Amino acid sequence: MSTATIDAATFRSLATAPIVTGHAVDLRNLHVAAPLDLTNATMGNVDVSGTRFSAPVICRGATFAGLAWFKSCVFEAGADFSGSVFESDARFDDAQFKAAVSFERAELRGASAFDQTRFSAKATFQAATAFGNVSFARSVFEQPADFRGLECQGGLWLDATVFRSGAGFGGAEVHGRTWLRNTPGVSVGAGQQLTHYGYVYR
Repeated sequence: MSTATIDAATFRSLATAPIVTGHAVDLRNLHVAAPLDLTNATMGNVDVSGTRFSAPVICRGATFAGLAWFKSCVFEAGADFSGSVFESDARFDDAQFKAAVSFERAELRGASAFDQTRFSAKATFQAATAFGNVSFARSVFEQPADFRGLECQGGLWLDATVFRSGAGFGGAEVHGRTWLRNTPGVSVGAGQQLTHYGYVYR
């Protein structure tokens, strides 16, 4: 539950403070009502869990140099993380994207969690690269999801993931384990949408 409103300028100033080892900037359970522009910004360890964004969030080309926790966040307008780099863990589990979101060409260098996340509009992960495991377990995609060209150096977890309007995986590759249990409609193997080089669990 959001408890306090913070203006976008203050949020940006706090989020871009120099990284301090062992310390995370506490931006939890806030309400950001105005557009937030973090284009090409560099952030340290940030914990944004539970915060609600009522206006667009723009993080194109941003670098998250430490932990990036967006657990249980609500994005009521668009969110753009295209070309962003997550140096460590990216946590978006239990988040709600009520408008379009893009992680196109993003680099996810740590473990990435989108478990139980709800995507109410188009979600784009086209040409993103995940160096660690990335999980969408029990997530719901209400509109088409675009994973074309996604490269997972680690594993891809799609456990009980719901694609209500289909998903495109053309040219996507998984080099670790691929988990597809209770997730129909995703084709893997030679000549199929998703190419895998590790074990597949159905």
